[in-house]
Amino acid sequence: MKVSKPVHRWLPMTAPLAALVTMLVVAAPAWASTVQVQDDARVLNTTTVQHDAATLPVGVYIWTTTQDAASKPAFNTDVRNKINATFPVVIGVNTQARHESIQIGPGAGLSQSAAVSAASSANKAFVATMRNSNDYTAAVTSALDSLRTSLAADSRDKGLTRSAPAQSSGWGVLPIVLLVIGVIVVVFLAVAILIGRRRVLGPRPRTPDQR
Repeated sequence: MKVSKPVHRWLPMTAPLAALVTMLVVAAPAWASTVQVQDDARVLNTTTVQHDAATLPVGVYIWTTTQDAASKPAFNTDVRNKINATFPVVIGVNTQARHESIQIGPGAGLSQSAAVSAASSANKAFVATMRNSNDYTAAVTSALDSLRTSLAADSRDKGLTRSAPAQSSGWGVLPIVLLVIGVIVVVFLAVAILIGRRRVLGPRPRTPDQR
């Protein structure tokens, strides 16, 4: 199959753009994995909680459940088992047992004593908010705010500066992908127009001097 000259000239330009789109699409899940909300009890405003949790310098997993949890230590263990390298902070809420557990793993960058203190402060913030408003979304955000303060204080003590993830109001992954796709579409439209004009106008007439 013979490729026309206009298409041949544009193909090298479209290849890097296509590669960029592929890279962004593949990277998107990793960028979006900082916060995960599993609201099995359906008691949270997920958007509000995600936005607040995204301002923490570490990954956060938030889980609500209605499962029977007569044993609070057993529920604490279930929450602790969700800690991993991506989510060093896990907040678990059992609405059936009216029990909340915050577990912080080593990946959060806190010492063991600092992690225990941060979890305790966040638990107190959660309980106080629930007592005043009986609002799980408000209680979880209060716990998140307490954790953010503890993590920031620990960074200052270590002489470190943590940068918070970008806010959702900024340029996210999807707009960038759409923009790049739009550029590719424009490029191909331009190629199609050039080919169409070439076909309509036909080949240039040869002058007497041309052989």
